[in-house]
Amino acid sequence: MLIDFNTYIMGIFENFKNHEQLRASMTKVLTMVNRSDVLRIMAEEIDFS
Repeated sequence: MLIDFNTYIMGIFENFKNHEQLRASMTKVLTMVNRSDVLRIMAEEIDFS
């Protein structure tokens, strides 16, 4: 099953938000930057090569 890149990024984002060790950091990030910008920044950092 193929998923599109947006779905992939949103899945990673949700995993980070729900991860026990990352939850607090994600909460802090979301107080400084809106969700769409966080998703964009995460997407820019992914390199599939």
